Amino acid sequence: LEAEIALLRAENARLRARLALFESPRATEAAVGPASTLGGLASRLTRGDKAVRSHRPLAGLRDGVVDVGCVGDVVVGACVDRRVYVWSLASRTLVAEYVGHRSGCVNSARLRGRMLCTASGDRTCHVVRLPNFAKDIKDEQKSQGDDGAVTVASLQRPLCVVSSNTHAGPVSAADFLADDTVATGSWDRTVQVHRFDAQTQLLATLVGHRGRVTDVRCAGPHLILSSATDGTARLWDVRATSKQSKAGTLVFQPSSGHSVVRCARFRQAKPSHVIDCTTDSGLFVSFDSRAPSKPLFAADLDCGGLNRFDYSPDAALAALPCDSGDVVIVNASSGRLVHTIASSAASSSSSSSSADGGSMATSTSWAGSDTLLVAGWRGVVHVFH
Repeated sequence: LEAEIALLRAENARLRARLALFESPRATEAAVGPASTLGGLASRLTRGDKAVRSHRPLAGLRDGVVDVGCVGDVVVGACVDRRVYVWSLASRTLVAEYVGHRSGCVNSARLRGRMLCTASGDRTCHVVRLPNFAKDIKDEQKSQGDDGAVTVASLQRPLCVVSSNTHAGPVSAADFLADDTVATGSWDRTVQVHRFDAQTQLLATLVGHRGRVTDVRCAGPHLILSSATDGTARLWDVRATSKQSKAGTLVFQPSSGHSVVRCARFRQAKPSHVIDCTTDSGLFVSFDSRAPSKPLFAADLDCGGLNRFDYSPDAALAALPCDSGDVVIVNASSGRLVHTIASSAASSSSSSSSADGGSMATSTSWAGSDTLLVAGWRGVVHVFH
């Protein structure tokens, strides 16, 4: 027994030495690449600087946030309370609430310029045109003074409602495929493509998943990437599909065992050969779509389930939100750990995971290289610099 204890102590000392080497700034920079290629928060993280600053969370939320996104100054958050919240990032001001969904949780909110598409448990996707909030805020501050409260707009009517009668289950995610086209994924195991103009039109139903679709992402006018509880991600080329089709699809399986794929994304905003996936077992897995049968790497981050993630602007880093409430920053090209933002960094309450997932970090979004947004199940969107 004493000999075994001595061996364990020696192994522990060896692992601590390796960990100290890995956490050094020089080792971290070698893992990620030259810090000069990044800016702001991303640059500091690559240098091993752990002084991540948490600023005042975005205000006005009433319940848990499932999805967060940012384009320019506009931040949107999809919430359990059937609302989508819209903030101005520059002023940290809640400027609008979209209240068009009458039932069910809003499961995703995605922006394309001033257009917003939402996915809801009420089996619909809504497309909403957002007002020019920057101009409205400026006008109100001129009339009320700099300290005047900005009126929160209540947006009640969508530009159009798609998938109202086409999906047989809740819509888990929706994303813009083009200015007049959206893709929706549902618990009914299908992905659908809809065009909206004077009236909505179902262009295709993509069949192949054997479990609920968990997320949908689009790139360019033709490519759709979906993830599901069947343990796979699928890449669809709508040019090769008919009205109801399995054609034009590549299948990626991050784990040999059963694992839910919670999110799959193209490495770059434009169509890319590289696709990354997160799973409920804590895997971050990367594939080359030209050889989908074998992953480029599979990083087991040992931090519980990983949720909807985002890349830094140059796609060098990926911010992975965890069920534990932490956010793991990794090198997107290798899966190596760069930094962990503990949930305690944003909240004085316990960062331990509860049985009901109360501390879960659900989604991340980079707002430029110096700002990271983190949405949580506790009804908060944290802002890190």
